[in-house]
Amino acid sequence: MNDGTAYCAFAGRLLKIVPGADASGTATVADVPPSFELKQSAVALDRAGPSKLTHAVAGGKQPYQFALMTPFAGVNISPNDGTVTVDGPKVIEAALDALVGTLDRTTPSGRGSQGGLTSPVDADAYVARNAANFKQLAGRDPTGVPVALVIGVQATDSTPRTARLTYNTLIEVPRDKIDERIKKIAEARAAAIAAQPKQPAAGGAGAAGGAADDARVQALERRIAALEAQLDLLTKILAGNAAK
Repeated sequence: MNDGTAYCAFAGRLLKIVPGADASGTATVADVPPSFELKQSAVALDRAGPSKLTHAVAGGKQPYQFALMTPFAGVNISPNDGTVTVDGPKVIEAALDALVGTLDRTTPSGRGSQGGLTSPVDADAYVARNAANFKQLAGRDPTGVPVALVIGVQATDSTPRTARLTYNTLIEVPRDKIDERIKKIAEARAAAIAAQPKQPAAGGAGAAGGAADDARVQALERRIAALEAQLDLLTKILAGNAAK
């Protein structure tokens, strides 16, 4: 344009570029909505300590306010710069609940919530199914039971307009923790079953009732035998009369 401005199409909108709008003389972009740079700072997370995930936003009008779209135990975000901190040990505990289940000794199953892994064989099969995908993303074989942790972040500028970003990270649950949780739930299940009221056995308190039932059966058998003898005798008498 004659006044030095220019226009461009962005995300289905016509945007106006205003040159020399800042103090340095560098052209600035007006009316460009905020957007995240598509760069992931980490894929595999530290299971023993904290991991920091950073995010960069372009466009929009600062300052930005960041928020977490996918809340999860042990995952927090800085509202000012968008840095996500993942507490590895807390996430591992939450992942154990999801994979194996929570421990509840008051239920017959031993579980407060049901997970998919109920035996070491299940855990082996789970790792076998997911090991190739883990290696493709992380560049190495897993050293535990791999779990995907979804990170969702949104940034809102002062206009306000919002940008959103969602991506996957990976964390490895130690195999010994999986086996330990499976064992504890199995023990809780056995204890809960053992604590249930016992059914009366054939002997003891139920012996008298059992003896009475046996007597009734024997009496019925004797009556049936007597009726059969009478029927046999009647048949013979009728046969003799017919022969005369």
